[in-house]
Amino acid sequence: MLRRQLALEGTSFEILLNATRKDLAERFLLASTHSIEFSADLLDLPLPGASKLMADNVRRLLDTVELPPEDAPVTERVCRAVTLLLPLGRASLEAVAQAVDTSPRDLQRKLEREGSSFGELLTRVRRQLSQNYLSNVMPPISIVAELTGYASTASFSRWFVGEFGLPPAAWRRSFRRTIQGMHVTGAA
Repeated sequence: MLRRQLALEGTSFEILLNATRKDLAERFLLASTHSIEFSADLLDLPLPGASKLMADNVRRLLDTVELPPEDAPVTERVCRAVTLLLPLGRASLEAVAQAVDTSPRDLQRKLEREGSSFGELLTRVRRQLSQNYLSNVMPPISIVAELTGYASTASFSRWFVGEFGLPPAAWRRSFRRTIQGMHVTGAA
């Protein structure tokens, strides 16, 4: 990976060239500080390769993540970390423990004291995210699978049927019918 230091008005930051989006996201999510300063007029510049679908997905993802205070229960902090790491395929016990600044074993003990486990929280977040994504007609099920941390659509579909009793496409159709029924009932 080629690295280049860039300094602007006394603020220096690192630009990683030839890095994948996943590498950049991991470095950002697992960094101890997250800040960057730039001139406000840069916000008006167009973004080459920008995708409205991806921007909408990011907005929905960020809407689901409440930023708990540092002294929040560890279950809240773990759910937040899992939500951010799942789309990267990095929501392992080790990565989440690092994100909440503890060891994997200590994280397990803390979760146990709060009456939970890493597996339960991972499932809870996956359930919430998959329902959020599938309630929108836009992302294909293969993208929903990826965003919830599954390497394949088949694995995601098997998990989803186990959790909800329906394949993802059938759940989406059922959700749409329910919403349409609410609109018809509400209009009457």
